[in-house]
Amino acid sequence: MWFASVHLPKPEEYLKNGVISSGVHVVLAHMFFLLGHNITKQNVNLVNDNPGIVTSTATILRLFDDLGSAKVSIISILFL
Repeated sequence: MWFASVHLPKPEEYLKNGVISSGVHVVLAHMFFLLGHNITKQNVNLVNDNPGIVTSTATILRLFDDLGSAKVSIISILFL
C-alpha cells in the first residue's frame, strides 16, 4: 500500500505495521497451547496480559527479516 501511494512511513509506523502483519502473535498463542497448556480462563488471561513478550518477539523477528532483505537488495544493486 505504501509503495503504490508513494508514502514513506515513519520508522515507528513501519515497525508497528510489520509487527502486526507478521503473524507472530498468532503463532506464539498457538504454540503456548500446543505445548500442553490447557485452554483455561487463567491461561488465556496469562497470554493476553503479557503482550510485551509477544510484541518484543515479533519486533525482533521482523527486524531480522528486514536485515536479510536489505543485504539481498544491496548485493543485487552492486552486481547488476
